[in-house]
Amino acid sequence: MKKILFLFVLSIISVFVSAQDAVAILDRTSAALKATGGMKVDFTIKTGDFSSKGYIKSKGNKFVLHLEENIIWFDGETLWNYVLKNEEVNITIPSQTEMSKLNPYAFLSFYKKGYKVKKGKGTAKEHEVIMEGDKTSQYKKVVIRIDKKTYYPAMIHMESAQGNFVADIQCDSYQKNQMFSDKTFQFDQKKYPDVDVIDLR
Repeated sequence: MKKILFLFVLSIISVFVSAQDAVAILDRTSAALKATGGMKVDFTIKTGDFSSKGYIKSKGNKFVLHLEENIIWFDGETLWNYVLKNEEVNITIPSQTEMSKLNPYAFLSFYKKGYKVKKGKGTAKEHEVIMEGDKTSQYKKVVIRIDKKTYYPAMIHMESAQGNFVADIQCDSYQKNQMFSDKTFQFDQKKYPDVDVIDLR
């Protein structure tokens, strides 16, 4: 009986230590990305049989997300969503919940709100952190592989709470210390004179 109790306590301690290690890794990742100044990340996103390449330019809480299907600009307050096939731009003031669905870096705050965090197996070059959500979480599971040298994400796997969305984001390259002007994160209608602009603010 004492042996069983000892093993039970030991397992609880190991889970606790694993969670603490995982949080420390995510803290370092968040700090590493914030310390880069302006950054451009090229990535490949896969959902089922669909694959698309894109990039994100970011500075602080501002970003422009360029995909094959649409371009999203966010200047910290206003969001412009340009759907290329419709030649249409929607302007909105997004809520915090909406932003968490659009900003690829939103996962960095997930581990602080309703997610259980633990270390995965990892490799010699990468940490693996697993986040599991509860019933109120946006995602059921998020798995992140993080480069041990730079602490930049190498791959992000996401599964929605409803089970109808699974995505793998492979981070192909990072360019840090980029000098982006504030206009980089705003839609410039002069560059797209023929699109319809719908203001939903």
